[in-house]
Amino acid sequence: MPTYVHYQILSQITDVFNAGSIWQTPGFALFSRRSAIRDLLERHPREVRAGNISRCFNHVCLSLPQETLEDDEHLARGSRALELIEGLQSRHQKDFGDLLEGAEVRYQIIPDPHLAPDQIGVKFGHAVYLPGADEVLQGRLSYSVDRLIWHPLCSLHTAQRLIQLGGDAQQTSVALPHWPFGGESSVLLINDGIQFQLRPKGKLRCEFDAEQNCYVLQHERQRLFLKYDIAPSVRATTVWKARPANSPASASASVATSVATSAKPALTPSTRALSRASAPAATIGSNLSPSTVAPSSVSNSDLTYVPVSRASSRLCLVALALPRLDAYQQMGVQMLEIGFNRHLQICPAPQAEMSIRIDRQNQIQIRNTNGQQNLSLPSRFCPTEKEEMRLLPCCTPMQERYTATLSLPHPVSMAVPQGQQHLFGRGISAFAPLRVLDAPHFLQRKETNTGMNAESDAESKATSSADQLGLSRRAFRFEACKEGLRVVREAANQALFHLDEDCQWIGNVEATSTPYLIPNGHHLVAGNYVLRFDA
Repeated sequence: MPTYVHYQILSQITDVFNAGSIWQTPGFALFSRRSAIRDLLERHPREVRAGNISRCFNHVCLSLPQETLEDDEHLARGSRALELIEGLQSRHQKDFGDLLEGAEVRYQIIPDPHLAPDQIGVKFGHAVYLPGADEVLQGRLSYSVDRLIWHPLCSLHTAQRLIQLGGDAQQTSVALPHWPFGGESSVLLINDGIQFQLRPKGKLRCEFDAEQNCYVLQHERQRLFLKYDIAPSVRATTVWKARPANSPASASASVATSVATSAKPALTPSTRALSRASAPAATIGSNLSPSTVAPSSVSNSDLTYVPVSRASSRLCLVALALPRLDAYQQMGVQMLEIGFNRHLQICPAPQAEMSIRIDRQNQIQIRNTNGQQNLSLPSRFCPTEKEEMRLLPCCTPMQERYTATLSLPHPVSMAVPQGQQHLFGRGISAFAPLRVLDAPHFLQRKETNTGMNAESDAESKATSSADQLGLSRRAFRFEACKEGLRVVREAANQALFHLDEDCQWIGNVEATSTPYLIPNGHHLVAGNYVLRFDA
């Protein structure tokens, strides 16, 4: 098995910034007790033909003691480190110029807190690449242990051929801090349509998840997720090599392109189908009933069914409209945090497996035990194997009040009797199960009072609710009918937005005495809630 990364620690170095002694041991190399960079490059050539070295490596990464580099930065502004790089590049070019084939010699210095003051680490090989100053960035790699929190890993440049990933920093190009497969295992990324080779073969499995646009590395119960994102500057000009339509590489390219180009500010049909599938579903023939109670001896073929009219419809909470917190500065709101338990049901953040945060700058974050990460729009993540959540931008007329809409994998629904008048609002308890954010623990507010007023401030926090962000006590009055939902706005300052089946903008519900019709399957946004009426 070829070695893609060579690493060795050089010891007994009097001055780690002395390029001459690091490159070539003084005196006769035959009698030297320690190696030098020149010796390492000769013992591990890039290519050998007919027993002779035909090419040598030209990218070398040096690790120096961290305290030594810090002292150089403090006392000489890093000048000694720069002189070391220039000296080694010059000696490398002079001694191996005929083996470089015109390639540029590149050196890099990084700090290592584990090295002794008289040690340096030398790393080079087929999978060690140092990009040039003006080199084009092709893409970026990130990793995750749960497909929720993604950590940046490394960059990939156009001329870069190989990257070796693993848990050992000395034996790989890039080491992952959460590598679960042991030090002897690694993954070799080949920049040829993005291919992954597993080492040693047969121990790990790698599959491409087209739905999540990521690669899944697995060994028994241990899993790790890798994602490759094309850099925006080269996304439009990237040409992928032809591959079978069902190959992971072609799937990665197509999914990456579709994610970049699809910024539709709506809950997509697939999300809506998932939400409907999670709601209580009526079985076939549920609107039919036997005309008489049949004895057990009567077969099913002898039963007679008559239609029964459905007396009620359902009002479903399918998504949350996340508010712009900068619009509520007078309330002292610092943060809105929505927690989700292991079943993806909304719960207080201290009891949550995962939470979504919105701060005063309207930045949205996702948090769990593995860390936190800022979310951009649109975003898609899978807290569990079979369920997904989407964070999508709002329609333009709603952006003054809201930052985004967050789909719920488990919609909350309530029966609505037809032909009756109903009220929905912060002060109405009839539809309280739909108002899932009606609790003080979702809001973090700034301390505004001190001294004698501290007690009233604490009382205000205890009685506050996230529903105060945009939902009136009597928001709207509605009546369910065969055509849909007839809505009349009750509060003059209550904003109501009508969206279609795909959550595309249709219009505002104005304050008039004439009921506004929300057709079956359409959505109504009131406060923090995106409600859908199902007949």
